[in-house]
Amino acid sequence: MSYKICFISPYPKLTSRLYSHFAESQSPPHIFEDSVMDGAESTLRKIEKIGCEVIVTTAFHSRKLRSTCSVPVVHIPMSTFDIAVAVNEAKRLFGGPVAMFEPHESSPRLDAISAMLECPVKAYVFVGPEDASEKIRQARQDGCVCGVGGGINEGIARDIGFNFVTLLPGPEMIEQAYQQARQISAVQRKERYEAMKFKYTVQFASSGIVVTDHHNIITVFNPAAERMLMLSGSEVLGKKAGDIMPNGLICPSKSRTVPRLAEIKAFGKNQLMVNTIPIHDRKRFVGTIITFQELSHIRSLEEKIRRAAHKKSLHAKLTFDDIIAKSPGAIKIVKRARHYAKSDETVLITGETGTGKEIFAQSLHNASPRRDHPFVAVSCATIPANLLESELFGYAEGAFTGALKGGKQGLFELAHGGTIFLDEIGEISLETQVLLLRVLQEKEIMRIGDAKIIPVDVRIITATNRQLDEAITQDRFRLDLYHRLNILHMEIPPLSQRKEDILPLTRTILYRICPDRSLTKKIYSLLMHHKEALQSHTWPGNVRELENLLRRMVASLEIMGPKEFMAEAKILLQEALTVSSDSRVVSGHAEALPGGNLNEMTTLFEQVVLSEKLNQLSGNKSQLAKELGISRTTLWRKMKR
Repeated sequence: MSYKICFISPYPKLTSRLYSHFAESQSPPHIFEDSVMDGAESTLRKIEKIGCEVIVTTAFHSRKLRSTCSVPVVHIPMSTFDIAVAVNEAKRLFGGPVAMFEPHESSPRLDAISAMLECPVKAYVFVGPEDASEKIRQARQDGCVCGVGGGINEGIARDIGFNFVTLLPGPEMIEQAYQQARQISAVQRKERYEAMKFKYTVQFASSGIVVTDHHNIITVFNPAAERMLMLSGSEVLGKKAGDIMPNGLICPSKSRTVPRLAEIKAFGKNQLMVNTIPIHDRKRFVGTIITFQELSHIRSLEEKIRRAAHKKSLHAKLTFDDIIAKSPGAIKIVKRARHYAKSDETVLITGETGTGKEIFAQSLHNASPRRDHPFVAVSCATIPANLLESELFGYAEGAFTGALKGGKQGLFELAHGGTIFLDEIGEISLETQVLLLRVLQEKEIMRIGDAKIIPVDVRIITATNRQLDEAITQDRFRLDLYHRLNILHMEIPPLSQRKEDILPLTRTILYRICPDRSLTKKIYSLLMHHKEALQSHTWPGNVRELENLLRRMVASLEIMGPKEFMAEAKILLQEALTVSSDSRVVSGHAEALPGGNLNEMTTLFEQVVLSEKLNQLSGNKSQLAKELGISRTTLWRKMKR
């Protein structure tokens, strides 16, 4: 970092030493030779022109500059060694005794220097040029044979024929003064930067900002405050806030200790949200900061935030165009869903696991008038019951141990204006069911640990693969809530009733999950040779099972060569369909028959493939892991299992 440091040298010998010291510096300071007695104004104008941040000069001249110049001044100190060198030079050239001329005060080191050099040294303190001249004459009368001091003394001594040695600071003292000047410059820059940040923050803040001192005198009144209060800053600065705003809009906190936050105050036709914060310095009240914002602006920001959140993550990606519907049952349910999308009533979607209930929920949202607002999907089965309530409705600060500072918005608040999709609705507790019923009836929520009512405008879509009638009979689901959720009902048919959709679904899923078009065509061609098996399969896992089969085929076959491909693909397809066909479905769940469940059969097939491939590679496990695209650790674990 380049600092603008200026050295002012009162005499040529010091100037020469300064130039010598900074000769190899990449960014040397500015050096001016000036007595600072006669030509000071000219030099100071030059210094001001280049934007000097700190001046460095001798101790004597620093006193004068500090009284006439606003730029910080640092003086170059004289070390004991510097004084000893000058006294020793005087003794060598002229003998003793030696007169030591010092400005304003005598150095306590002279006695030690005199004893060390075995040369009598007498101190003479002067306060100005005239006094310096008198002290030099007095020294000669006192029997001193030569003098030691600064440049101002040297000129006077030579004029009257008195021997003299100029006292010069050594390189260490020059560097010390220079580094001190750099530190001062750095601190000043930081202070200016902080002041500039405060100035621009206040000036361009969208909130009105008013600062008063401990007497309630206005010291800051930013442009936003001028606009909202229709007052000019030049008219109110320096005046008491109570005289300017008699309605108490701007006034210090009465207790002078407790902030008053989020107070709603009327000003003309506008409503303002006002924060009043007392300022303290070491427990002493020194003033007040008042910030305020128009409620209309806050509502506008809230809407922007909601829209931004919607664009980033809280949105539905899928539409009715993404649903494959060739079978009569699928065509019928899509037609019904398109009709339901125009309504704002609650929708209950039922169907077996894997039938695509969330796809229909997203499509309903994207075809509804709420499409430009958030879509929030919640899997009620994956969130623990003790956490689901706080996730749905949020909580206030300090509501429970571990609660975030400032509280947290619930998912209903995030979905404001849009749609919330509650999947696996049959899994929620009776306590949460009561709160959900209130949302449906009153269109409002209350955060946990808070007494404030928050209105919400949300359409609710729910889904379940359970029989809610049975849950109601067993008192595990509220009948009144069921009736509120089941205003519009959709039953998604299982894949076993959508035979015409299986092949189109297969093609669509393959092209979505496999970027290698050549491999996609090979797998699809193979599947078409076995389309009767695909269409006759019961698909207990529905579309999800079909997708899992295709993903398994892609993952297993994409590393194989052309010769191995067809044989391995047939084995994999046969094994996958056989495993699923050897299972029966009871209440939507697969119950394995003798011979093993799907996981066991899949593991067995995996071991057969590993064994055969290992034989082909003559037992080379590293090559096998490389061809399969897995690590040696993963391969070892699979083989051990």
